[in-house]
Amino acid sequence: MPIKALFIKFDMNFLNFKFLKQQLFDFVVVMIIKSRNFDKLDHFKNISSFSFKSIIKDSMTRSISGRAKVMTNLQLSKMPRLSPGDLKDIMSNFPHVKHLDLSGCYQICKESIEVIANGYKDILQSLNLEFCHYITDEDVAVLFSGKREDSKPNKMNMVSLNLSYTNISDSGMRTIVSNCPNLKVLKMRGMKKITNLTLSMIAKYCKNITHLDIQDCVNITSFGVSIVSQECKLLEIFNLNNCINVTNDIIPYLCFYNRSLIELDLRNTNINGDAIVYILANLSEIEVLKISGLSVNSKNVLNLLRNLKSLKFLDISFCYDLKKEFISEIIRSCSCLKELYLFGLISNDEKLALSNINHDISIFC
Repeated sequence: MPIKALFIKFDMNFLNFKFLKQQLFDFVVVMIIKSRNFDKLDHFKNISSFSFKSIIKDSMTRSISGRAKVMTNLQLSKMPRLSPGDLKDIMSNFPHVKHLDLSGCYQICKESIEVIANGYKDILQSLNLEFCHYITDEDVAVLFSGKREDSKPNKMNMVSLNLSYTNISDSGMRTIVSNCPNLKVLKMRGMKKITNLTLSMIAKYCKNITHLDIQDCVNITSFGVSIVSQECKLLEIFNLNNCINVTNDIIPYLCFYNRSLIELDLRNTNINGDAIVYILANLSEIEVLKISGLSVNSKNVLNLLRNLKSLKFLDISFCYDLKKEFISEIIRSCSCLKELYLFGLISNDEKLALSNINHDISIFC
């Protein structure tokens, strides 16, 4: 039974889509799935009911609106048995997709990447391949390399890319970033094979990047981070959580070149209290700061935190140098603060007392 059988035609012209409530819409979708017994059909056992829901919703929207709606966002995450054939069948019904989510599709392989390249290479703007463990350097070359008929490099329109927990190394990342000059969001969590060489390639080819996530990239050092910081001056979100080889050496670069940072995650790095003071003194636009487990000079930090008018999220969990009086003063002084993480520092009874100081702040411990 072909995938096209999922597209059910509805004669619902008497309904006005603008006034159709979302709950009724979802109820109709669920009833369609149950009435068709999709889960009992052998051909569809590899595909989750969540995917049925997305596809049927699109079909209903087209019918109710009375016009051919172009779907640009395709969500196919957490379908571990999605085969290249299944992917090809689905994509044939959505030729205009610009945003593709395949996170958790563990069987994505070279053949699957070839299907994506044949269908979406020229229009794809965001791609999520998180937890697609079997993807290698050779596989990504199928999508991100190659030349056009005029022999010029095949530059892509990719803006957002999530490669977290894949098996790609420096070689594959070079192919990717050299062909994605418009990249603004790049997530590379848990990519054990990448080193400072990848960061130097990002600094060379992706100078407009605004969101860089290298959490759990244990082979990254301060040298690579400093290179990115110098060249990528538009960085707004930088996640260095568990980059254990990152030290205070990066701080002068961050504070001089990346003054537009609004979110910085330094948890589980080798950065000490003096560096935290320097960050707070120079990055005045910071909104999210995560320094869990770091050594903090409470006296100097408190005075600087008071001056951060944009700070909304602060994680100081397991910062054992901080005293209870310091925490109370933060809650009183930081007028814009919305979330405060204090794991390992206070008890539930103390949390209740702190919450009474400022009811607008959500405290987690």
